[in-house]
Amino acid sequence: MALLFSLFFSCLAYAEDTVKLSSGTVIEGKIAEQNDAYLKIEVGGLMLKFELKDIEEINGVKLKKEPTDIELNDAGLCVNRGKIYFNQGKYDKALADFSRAVKLNPQLAEAYNLRGLTYVRLQDTDNAAADYDKAIELDPANPYPYLDRGLIYARKGDLDKAMADYNKAISLKPDIPEAYSTRGTLHFYKKELDEASSDYTRALGFNPKSTEALMGRALVYAYKGDLKRAIADYSKVIEIKPDDYLGYLSRASAYEKNEDYSLALPDFKRAAELNPKDPVIFSLRANIYFKMKDYDNAWKDVYKVVGLGSKINQSFLEELKKESGRDQ
Repeated sequence: MALLFSLFFSCLAYAEDTVKLSSGTVIEGKIAEQNDAYLKIEVGGLMLKFELKDIEEINGVKLKKEPTDIELNDAGLCVNRGKIYFNQGKYDKALADFSRAVKLNPQLAEAYNLRGLTYVRLQDTDNAAADYDKAIELDPANPYPYLDRGLIYARKGDLDKAMADYNKAISLKPDIPEAYSTRGTLHFYKKELDEASSDYTRALGFNPKSTEALMGRALVYAYKGDLKRAIADYSKVIEIKPDDYLGYLSRASAYEKNEDYSLALPDFKRAAELNPKDPVIFSLRANIYFKMKDYDNAWKDVYKVVGLGSKINQSFLEELKKESGRDQ
């Protein structure tokens, strides 16, 4: 053994490669073979073999610790590895593992639901819906496949089916805040404003800092003409997310409807600072300047809109020309 270590350390001066093990041990020698499973390194005439999972670095480069692509024969293991791939954004690999799980255990509802989620990420909503159907058939007491399928129905414009799925999910598990926010949006698009407001408020009861629910409820208030409450909710959004331009843009629009132009302008300015490439902001602000008879700044915003590759409403442009006494 002493001779072995003597040979090992005597060759360090001539080493070409450095391998650092997860234990912290550093080995220097010449890499003879490397594949996806192991590495062989020659040290003083001896061939040492290490599994890659036990290696931290090779020549100073850290190895990525990823699940291997070996075929698994246990449905539960397939689901677990598929979740890892899904969280890493490797949807093709996740899909393969969830499909393998379904093949190994056709009664595993979780695998169908997870594969449905993966299909959605891959923009395949038809197969996603089919998997949600199967998950619901196998486990009708699980609320989440209803929520996921409901979103697909909503995206396809079938609000009634979407609403039915959300109602079912909430009846199974009444404490999912996101379910109320989304159902509130469904009510809004169905022009059921009171129901929408109620759902957004219930979502906020679970999470008072839900900007999704606050934005939704504020929009309902604005449509109902309750601008004071709309502005209050938009102000809460800005307090929670001060770097999100949508809160400022939305509150500015509410101030405009309330004819509080001097309050709207600072919000439009802040929105423009946060998102200077959105022509909608400058188009709306140009309208504010027009109403305030500040035609020079209105024209400046018109130029910004055009410079961003967008078009100005022609009737507004004609009014601006007329009132400002200039063509451009």
